[in-house]
Amino acid sequence: MPEWNLVSWNVMLAAHTQSFHSLEAKSLFKSMPVVDLVSWNVILNGSSLEEARQVFEVMPERNIVSWNTLLSSFAQHGHLEEAKQIFSAMPEHDLKAWNSILSGSANFENFREILRLFGAMPARDLISWTVLLAANFQNGFVDRATKILERMEQRDLVAWSVMLAGLAHSGYFHRAIETFHSIKTTSTPDETCFVLALLACGHAGRVYDGVRCFVSMSLDFKTRPSKHHYTCVVDMLGRAGHLEDAHDLVSTTAILSSERGPLKLSLSWARAMELATFFLQISSQRT
Repeated sequence: MPEWNLVSWNVMLAAHTQSFHSLEAKSLFKSMPVVDLVSWNVILNGSSLEEARQVFEVMPERNIVSWNTLLSSFAQHGHLEEAKQIFSAMPEHDLKAWNSILSGSANFENFREILRLFGAMPARDLISWTVLLAANFQNGFVDRATKILERMEQRDLVAWSVMLAGLAHSGYFHRAIETFHSIKTTSTPDETCFVLALLACGHAGRVYDGVRCFVSMSLDFKTRPSKHHYTCVVDMLGRAGHLEDAHDLVSTTAILSSERGPLKLSLSWARAMELATFFLQISSQRT
């Protein structure tokens, strides 16, 4: 590059912070011939939580981006009281600020505070609704969470995943499987969705649906099964009493036979012990 201007310096600075090269970013920031508000915001965004407050205090000027960066840093790291203080001190609040404090409150499962904040928001987006959806599941309000999803004008894969995980975690396995089918008609399920769907099929005793789901991963969605997916299938077969099939899957699948941990799931005690004993036997034969 024949000549560096401030934009060039800021781009390079951002590249270092986004790559988590904080020391290089600090060194570059100090060597810059001139800095502007963008430069300060970039270095603030790349600072650790301890440094963020110090950087913020010495900034010659601040804008909504500066405030939001500091707010989200404290909220995401679980410092809710500090985040509330920052939120109160902000000269203005945009949607990102509201979502940061809402998400931070959700991490502490303070359901009343979440409802209060959600009701006070002047505007809401997909993130806001998804946080409320997750909060209802965390507090056991499954039917209310279902109604919230129905009210959402937009639903992305994150929202669907929250719904799927919430139903499975709450023991509504058949409804979780139905939700997975709904996801397939509107989005492309990711690896996590398939794990949750396989777990739901296993707990619901729907082996046929589980096998179809597992096969569909590769054939229809070009998703390569991982250790977690194979483990869910073994768990599903074990729960349904298909121990021989579970044994065959373990002994013929390298990704399972290379480690001991995956089989120790929530099988019934007798089935878990039988599978674990078999797994230890085939593992010891390789040593």
